[in-house]
Amino acid sequence: MKIWTTEEEAAKLKDRFAGINRAAFARNYSLKGGQSIIYQHINALRPISLEAALIYARGFSCNLEDISPRLALETRGAAAHIAQLPNRLLQKVAEYNDISEFDEASVLIRSAAGLIAGGTTRPESEHHQNMHAVRLSRSWLRAHLPTITDIDNLALLPASGNAMSPTWHDGDVLMIDRGIREIAHDAVYVISRNNTTFIKRVHRRLQDGALVVKSDNPLFGPDDVVDSNDHEQLEILGRIVWVWSGKKV
Repeated sequence: MKIWTTEEEAAKLKDRFAGINRAAFARNYSLKGGQSIIYQHINALRPISLEAALIYARGFSCNLEDISPRLALETRGAAAHIAQLPNRLLQKVAEYNDISEFDEASVLIRSAAGLIAGGTTRPESEHHQNMHAVRLSRSWLRAHLPTITDIDNLALLPASGNAMSPTWHDGDVLMIDRGIREIAHDAVYVISRNNTTFIKRVHRRLQDGALVVKSDNPLFGPDDVVDSNDHEQLEILGRIVWVWSGKKV
């Protein structure tokens, strides 16, 4: 495999972008740096990073080595190095990274320990303690959750109780974006108030700016109204962005 220079990588990438709207490409594939980083890459102002190269490869439906033989060789070398470790060390690597293979196309979303959804905090059940993590592809996240603040801010929560039924039920798995720390629009938020953590839907009243904190289940009430001058009573820990519903069949 011939390794290209930075200038050769840039020239070949520039050819691929001929006639392509760079801003739209960066937006559609969540490329960090946007069209500015594309400009730097195609003009050899900055070497192509592995993360960007993988996005380019997906966007142009080609292999990593078609974007950068240099990076393709490096990733193969890293994977081979890991595979050649003694079994004992390989197990340690897997335990540390929580992965068993070199995988840049997916991310691990972990459980947010200490937060119990749908009510107040309480000791976790054995079922909740066993909920450790879920691995998701970056393409799935881009397609289904394009407005998250950052992948690193995502975490899992176990749903407990039926206060938010029918939106979710006891035992479902929720995903929270912990990068959202203020109420920008009506949604379901993880809230801390008076040393109690709970999840409720929050609606801002237009007439006076008060926040209406409510359960989706009409059997749980009444609604809690927080005056506009008392918003600091609520600490926003994140917003629920996805629900996995499941039941035994």
